[in-house]
Amino acid sequence: MAVSKYFAVGRTAVLSQRLLSAETFNRLADCQDVEQAMRFLRETGYDSGVFGDYEEMLRKQLSDAVSYLKDMTSEQRVTDAFVLCYDYINAKILMKSKYMRQDNLGMCYNCGLIDKDKLWQWISNDNYKDLPTFMAKALAEIDWLFAEGKRSPALIDMLLDVAMYRDVRQHIKGNVPQSVKQYFFLEVDCNNIMALYRAKRADIPADVVAKTLVDGYTFDVEELREIYETDIAQMTEWLSKTDYRWLAEYCQQCVDEGKDFGKCYREIDKKKHEFMSQGKNNISVEPVICYYLSKVTETENIRTVLICIKNGVDKSAIKERIKELYV
Repeated sequence: MAVSKYFAVGRTAVLSQRLLSAETFNRLADCQDVEQAMRFLRETGYDSGVFGDYEEMLRKQLSDAVSYLKDMTSEQRVTDAFVLCYDYINAKILMKSKYMRQDNLGMCYNCGLIDKDKLWQWISNDNYKDLPTFMAKALAEIDWLFAEGKRSPALIDMLLDVAMYRDVRQHIKGNVPQSVKQYFFLEVDCNNIMALYRAKRADIPADVVAKTLVDGYTFDVEELREIYETDIAQMTEWLSKTDYRWLAEYCQQCVDEGKDFGKCYREIDKKKHEFMSQGKNNISVEPVICYYLSKVTETENIRTVLICIKNGVDKSAIKERIKELYV
């Protein structure tokens, strides 16, 4: 039974106080090794009852956050739009398991909308009739392409990513909070733009690039393909006439200077934060979503810091990679 929005907002406000602060992340980054970092996390109260394997710990935190999102929101279409990504991640893992004869079921998430064991049964038997339409079509296309000899893990990722965002588009149609629509439109639009610039740098053919683009959002895929076939300066000029001038200019700068696109992704994260955090104090579903996104970001930050510590990355470089939470 759905809880009242007032209870959900109040409960979320309390839990938000327990999120790790920017100062805590910086202190975590200063730890000398992973063991010290894990001890530090325990001392801060970051405890899921799972310690030793930090990936298992973070998955437990994430699973708890998804459960909270499901329990505290009455707008199922909105909730599902944020949660269905775990089903698509699982589908990627399981399709690769099927074709590469690997047992990766243990890597799957338990917090999606589809039971992972059932998903594996359907995928392993090529039976997709009970799966969401866009996922089913993507899986069938992957089967056909692999049968034709086009066996590429990247192909699995690409087709399922496109299917996922088409699925999301169906969930955010109609009467949903404007911030939610803005969040996903921004995410997909930026992914499309980044795909163009990354492909330009790698000199990938236009017909291949077009298959990585997602339709149904701000840009028409065929129009993006036509723009891609011009030179990079013209592409930037065209995008500069849209709401994404800021991203086009950052991408152009990275290409001109021969740098990676890290700066672009950081700016995208900031924009997404701006959209969603505007509603974090509303009496609506938005504060719960902001808390959920903060927990996702928190786990990403911890994983980033621990991996960087493990690989001896400079402390200042680690701190630059820490993302701001949504609440």
